[in-house]
Amino acid sequence: MLDPSDRCGRMSRLIAGLPERDKRRATALLETCPAIDLAIDAIQRADGMAEGTLLVVESGFLLVRSLRPGASRRTVVGLAGLGAVLLPPDAHEELQALAVSSLTVLTPSVHEALLRVPGVAAAVVEGIGDQLRERQESLAQLSIIRHVERLRYMLTQLARTHGKVTGGGVRIDLPLTQRLLAEMIGSARETVSLALADLTQEGFVRREGHFYVVAVAPSNLS
Repeated sequence: MLDPSDRCGRMSRLIAGLPERDKRRATALLETCPAIDLAIDAIQRADGMAEGTLLVVESGFLLVRSLRPGASRRTVVGLAGLGAVLLPPDAHEELQALAVSSLTVLTPSVHEALLRVPGVAAAVVEGIGDQLRERQESLAQLSIIRHVERLRYMLTQLARTHGKVTGGGVRIDLPLTQRLLAEMIGSARETVSLALADLTQEGFVRREGHFYVVAVAPSNLS
């Protein structure tokens, strides 16, 4: 956890598009908020986190994992990249950084004051809406019976939200492991391994270094 005074020079993604006057006002408020820096694979849980109403992802990439009692396996319930607006994890959730990441913790008083700055409320609503849309898509794939099709759906979703178009398809710029993919689609790692083999043989996906490349036309990702 960083002291608010260590935030000097940081510009929050939440206010990047504001007019200069509103940006200065919002910056003064945000500089009083705690910041959290996470190394790759670092875990952030609710315990030890400063009280906050929302989290803003300033850099990096995180996943939100559910650890509900009685569940047969851990489940990834959300992915959050630059500018994402998240609820803080509850007692049965955790955040894991898939890249070096930084978060701003909006304290209740700052949150209330920021919503009175023109443009900030719209940015907050847009950020929450983006996260809600991504979680709805993640839930939708759980209704697919065949695990290979669940995996195809998830890889297409990741290509759309976190992919980069290359000459041979769309590269998903995330360090995805089979275990992580299994948590995303509610399957066992062994099942994901078999599904990846099927999709690779079909030509839908291939491994390129540390990343997966999917054979999806950019026009089909909108």
